[in-house]
Amino acid sequence: MMPAAGVIDLEVAREFVQAIHEKADAAELVAIGQDLTKKAELFRRSLGPEAIFGLETAAWRRILRTVFAGRQRCDNLLAAVGLEDLSRAVYRLLHSRAPLTERFETFCGELLSGPAATVMDRGRIVDLAGELLHFADPGQYWLWTRWLWNPETRSGALPLVMAEDFSLDAGSLGEIYTRVGLGTALLSANAQVIGFEGLAPAPFHVDMFLAGVYGVYFFATIRMRMSREFTQILPSFTGVVRRLLGCYQDELLADGGGTGAD
Repeated sequence: MMPAAGVIDLEVAREFVQAIHEKADAAELVAIGQDLTKKAELFRRSLGPEAIFGLETAAWRRILRTVFAGRQRCDNLLAAVGLEDLSRAVYRLLHSRAPLTERFETFCGELLSGPAATVMDRGRIVDLAGELLHFADPGQYWLWTRWLWNPETRSGALPLVMAEDFSLDAGSLGEIYTRVGLGTALLSANAQVIGFEGLAPAPFHVDMFLAGVYGVYFFATIRMRMSREFTQILPSFTGVVRRLLGCYQDELLADGGGTGAD
């Protein structure tokens, strides 16, 4: 086990775990964990090296609609980039033999310099890269989205539970991705110490924990800033967690599964 002292704020992390359990129904957490597994299976099956170039528009749309940052823009992205170019870019991201940092940089650079940039900004493209890598091979790659760590605003769930001495700063997008990976690996190695090992099956327990951290922070912030009438129209806590993790019932039900409300 990697040591937690000095890199994880254990007291704060445990407080977040307690808050997650207070806000979330245990059965719904189990359902979200099951749906994360279904989402990963969808990505693994669809984005394998032998399958990716055979995907049609409907299949790509289904995948992209499970990506938090791409759900509302998937049709525009597909129209702007085209199936062939998108498949080629994703293939290189997932299956090229180039170093991981280079693959991440190349994918984001290609989309940012091409027609994709007309429909998705830098942050959404980075989010897309992180989700594609993680859910196509959860045991090998980790999640990075802006709700987890946004280097532009210097905010997100990850710095809320890491010690101040742990830096997520790096010189390039690929290097930031590796820093986020180190942070999530440290959390995963100390899941039992922190108390979130039962939130979802590994490795998705880290995703669930960090989405829960963001959800707790989100609701605390909203309630301080908005009226009670406004907060009553917000989705539930587990609804926010589902949105962050892309566990949308309509997409996952098409696979013969999917549980819980969106």
